[in-house]
Parts: sequence; C-alpha cells; structure tokens
Amino acid sequence: MDFSKLTNYLKNLDHNLIPDCEIAVFKDHECIYKNAFTKPNYDLNEANKDTYFLFSATKVITCTAALRLVEEGKILLNEPVSKYLPEFAELYVRNGDNGKVPAKKTLTVRHLFSMQGGFTYFFGYESIQKVIRESNRQASTREIVSAIAQMPLEFEPGDNFHYSLCHDILAAVVEVASGKKFSEYLNEVIFAPLGMKDTTFVATDDVLSRMKQQYRVDPATFTAIPQAATCVYTLSENYESGGAGLISTLADYTKFVDALACGESKSGYRILKPETVELMKTNQLNEAALKTFRSATHNKGYGYGMGVRTLMDKDIEHTTAPFGEFGWDGAAGSYCLIDTENHLSIFYAQHVLGCSYAYSNVHKAIRSLVYEELEK
Repeated sequence: MDFSKLTNYLKNLDHNLIPDCEIAVFKDHECIYKNAFTKPNYDLNEANKDTYFLFSATKVITCTAALRLVEEGKILLNEPVSKYLPEFAELYVRNGDNGKVPAKKTLTVRHLFSMQGGFTYFFGYESIQKVIRESNRQASTREIVSAIAQMPLEFEPGDNFHYSLCHDILAAVVEVASGKKFSEYLNEVIFAPLGMKDTTFVATDDVLSRMKQQYRVDPATFTAIPQAATCVYTLSENYESGGAGLISTLADYTKFVDALACGESKSGYRILKPETVELMKTNQLNEAALKTFRSATHNKGYGYGMGVRTLMDKDIEHTTAPFGEFGWDGAAGSYCLIDTENHLSIFYAQHVLGCSYAYSNVHKAIRSLVYEELEK
C-alpha cells in the first residue's frame, strides 16, 4: 500500500505546534504503515525516546478490563455501584451554587462506563485533597475513589453525559470485583498476555529516561512550549487512575488495539468475546445525552459506548469508515481507532497538551487518509 498522502500530511504538520509525532497502522495483525516525524534539527536523542503518558487513552484499557469481568459475571452493568463500593450508596446532586440535595436515582456500573454518573474532573474538592494531604500523597486507589464519592453530582445519575472521573471509579470497582490491585489485574488479563512490557502506572527513573519531551500549547502564540513531563491525574504515589494514569509506548499500545480489532492477538489470545466488543461499541446515550456529548467534543457523528466513541453518522463525519468504528484519544493528542469489520487499528502519538488542533483536524485527517488508501 502507498500511504504517501498520509506521509505528506504528517510531514507537513506545523512543527511549532506538534514538534514530534509517530503513528502505526495495523491490519490483520500486520503493520501496513509506520512512521515518525519531527521538526527540523530535532535532537536525535529526544526523537529516539519512545514513552508517553497516555492520559485518557488509558480509558479504553480500563473499560476493556472491566468488560472482561462483566463477561465473567463478576461485574453486573445494571447493579448499583454501591454493591462494590458502599460509599457510593448515598450521593448528592448539586443544587444552586453551594447547596446539594440527596440523589433520587441510583448510580449504576453502566453509568460509569458511559460517563453518565454526574461526576466532574475537579480534583480540588476538599474530600479528595484531604485524603491526599493526610496520607502524604500515599493514598491508594480505593482511598481516593472513596473521597470522590463525597463530590456533589452535576445531575442525577443517568440523566446526561459529562466527561469525568467515572472511569477512575470503575478502576476501583475492578479492584473489588477481581480481588486484585488494578495494575495487577491489567497485567494479568491484558499486558502480560499481549507482551506489553512497557505499559505501567509508575514513572520510574528508567521510564522517565525514555519519556518523550512533553509540551503545552501557548494559546497566545499557538506554539508548543517544552515542559517537564508530568501527569496531573497521578494524585498520589499509589493511585492508579483508570481514567488517565497509564504510561506506554507506540509499540505496546498497538498490540492492544490490534488485538481488539482482530478479535484476538497474533498469538491467539482473546481479551474479550466478539459479543462483548459489540457491546463496547454500542451507543449508550439517549438523545439528550448524545446531544451533550457531541457539543462537548469534536465527535459530531459519533455516539459514546462503553468508554469509547462509536461511529453512528458517516455523513456528518465525512468518512468511509464503517459504522461502529471506535476508540478514544488522550490529553496530549494521542488517538486510537479500532475497526473490527476490517481488522484495522491505528495508534497515533504526540505529547502536546492543550492541542485542540489534534482532535479537530489531525485525527480526522489520519482516519480519512488511511481509509482512502484501503479503498484503492
């Protein structure tokens, strides 16, 4: 296949905005395109580093792991979250600027998957800061998630969509249902079987030595400014954020998305049953929540499934990708696409925070140019 158009597009990105990026495209377990692009005169030592904070690309892994437990009957989608995490039995909904009233509806596990729990991404709430402070930043996943339960909800569970800490809470549900630390369970059912040796929650010295330079977009100049590589979602040394905490590489993450796209890994390991993958990419939002999701993101032709966007309207998106193409992205601009119909997967990685151009333009261009080549 000739991916020259994709090469030219990525090669000619504004390198003042995206100094460094790489991409891999797999079909039927074979890498059909792989490339990396850097700004002119880029430090070769930096260019050869291979590790990124995944940020929200973590969510696809978390939801996959949780769905595995759904398959096994250890997690029930329509059961109250309080069955696994008792502290979520009594929740409150925001009422005015400072008031709150008891929630009338029950928070279910399905609400966590579909971001309909009513939570936010506000870490400054006193209960969260208190447990971080009193533990000297040693609090566990369960301890911090317990503090999240004290946050007032923005709406009744299930009433709408709001991108939030739902998948962090889901990680704690996984710990209870599996009887294992979240990272241990991920290693058991995903990382070790797929050979993902460089995917972790822990930024050790070795990991940091391989970490790609991280940038943040200066909105005044629309250029990427170097900064120390950090993940604000790592709330303590022991907290494993199911929503945004993983560190990985292009090589590792492509093993994961390839296994989902093809139904199993090249070695024959199946993470999820086909019917579970179908559930994962089935829209979970009603019309009101769908409207909110589309207005809040660049996914105008997509719905939201079990932790992933899912293609519903090809005309709005101006794409020839099949219905049900699914995936997600990350705060530093990463992007994954999973297509079970064509056994196709894409993972694109960059390390630029605040780069809205990646979501509105780059990701859509990558999708279009890959499918254009497949159709020749």
